[in-house]
Amino acid sequence: MLSIESIKLGAKCCFVEIMSILIVDSLSVPIVREKDYVDLWRYRNDIIQKQPGWLSSRLGRRVIDDKTIELVIVIEWYSKQHFNQAFRTAINDEGFLEKLETCFGVNKDLALNMIKMKQKSTVIYERID
Repeated sequence: MLSIESIKLGAKCCFVEIMSILIVDSLSVPIVREKDYVDLWRYRNDIIQKQPGWLSSRLGRRVIDDKTIELVIVIEWYSKQHFNQAFRTAINDEGFLEKLETCFGVNKDLALNMIKMKQKSTVIYERID
């Protein structure tokens, strides 16, 4: 997204174009575990909304079949650096790690390794509208 931010420099004001990025991720989840995953997303979203560079977050869902849904996450950041820093902040939060453990049904270390691997494959788009 091209947005214009005003920056005051003394008595002068200038405008700077900022190109944001979109993080798009999806995962298939058993319907019976949907609440756990949505709770995890909301918890993480509360953390990342307070981080520098966060612009917006959305969570969507679609039913795949009678046992499975797909959750789609779209988060907008000012930059990839802001996203990476917020990710590091979230994975160091003890409550987030406990919710990961619950969602994935494995110990915290394994859940953390799984989420780090997933983060490496996260698709990052440049917003153009």
